[in-house]
Amino acid sequence: MPSRAKNRGEVAVRGCEGKPVKVRRWSATVGDFDSESGYLTAICPTRRDTGLVVRAIKDTVRAPTNKGCQMSTRPLRRVLLAASAASALALSATAPLSAASPTPAQRAASWLVTQAPNGTFGSPSAISVAQTTSFAFAVGTNATARRTALKGMRTLWVNAPALVTSVSDDPGALALWIMAAHAYGVNPRHFSSVNLVSKLLATLQGPTTSNPGLFGSADPTYDGTYRQGLSLVALKAAGATIPTSAVRWLTKQRCPGGGFSSEVSANPCKGLASNYQGPDLNSTALGIAGLKAAGIAPTASSVAFVKANQHRDGGWGFFPGDPSDPSSTGLMLAALHSVGSATFASPLTKGASSMKTFQLSSGGFAYPGSNAADVLSSIQGLIGLEGKALWAVLSAGSASSITH
Repeated sequence: MPSRAKNRGEVAVRGCEGKPVKVRRWSATVGDFDSESGYLTAICPTRRDTGLVVRAIKDTVRAPTNKGCQMSTRPLRRVLLAASAASALALSATAPLSAASPTPAQRAASWLVTQAPNGTFGSPSAISVAQTTSFAFAVGTNATARRTALKGMRTLWVNAPALVTSVSDDPGALALWIMAAHAYGVNPRHFSSVNLVSKLLATLQGPTTSNPGLFGSADPTYDGTYRQGLSLVALKAAGATIPTSAVRWLTKQRCPGGGFSSEVSANPCKGLASNYQGPDLNSTALGIAGLKAAGIAPTASSVAFVKANQHRDGGWGFFPGDPSDPSSTGLMLAALHSVGSATFASPLTKGASSMKTFQLSSGGFAYPGSNAADVLSSIQGLIGLEGKALWAVLSAGSASSITH
């Protein structure tokens, strides 16, 4: 697949045998955040020797100073322990029961807090909207971690006019911002002085453009379906009308076999996963969730595609045939929870159980082939474990901590 490094901060990183791999916005499949460069660090998948193509997300901005707002072009990069019944009975007969061991979700939330003690990601002068808001959404049901996330959301509130400029054509980041605001009971149409919903709708391409109905003007080859699905989810969360053209564009990315391509023109459905082409599970997750947000249930072929590509360990990989990873598994779990159908009851149970296999002793989730936890895998994995629809309100009583 050709590199498109000229578009919006894409960076081609070659390694191993020099073959490119795609990474979606808010959807890292490899690597970790490199605080020095701001890029994802390439880690070759265990089953292939590859390089990495990163779409670097320019969603950062320097915080306002006395001299005003200075824009930054620095890109964003990218078990459970249980006692046996016999042991529990013996313990209860001899001593008081100790506190329950933390769940995988609680451990992951605690680890994420250590990565952002002030609730924001990036740097104090260059805040990442996408990671800060997705972190807030991920820990929304955890009372302890939520206190840290609220600090970050408060920072976004104070700096909203400057920050929104940095993501004015980044529908993925705007969608995540809307989802997080809604999850904490804040009206996204009045986030400080900013109407986030109108900002998102302003990115919709019109009927005379090259991609009518697509959110964002950037090349959709790698993340079209992903950002489109997020945008529809965010509009549902905000109670906004979802444009018919946006639903039409997303529907066209569904392949005959039920999976979704990132963009069918550049990434045809007949492409081979071995060549990093064709439908992938991350696009499928957001395609399903986005259409559900518009009131369209998954087709029988999409249900079959999801089930057929769930591995015996319960997880999903990026492309069909790829080993399970925490990011793809977490995203699929979140999408299926959003669908809310009994059809997916068994896949949801198996998928949630598989998440502990990616969890390190620190509590963070690691991508296969890495011995270090990374933020994006941990955020996406935790969102899947949260067990809520992507448009859910998670902590309505927290709004005042953000707005005052």
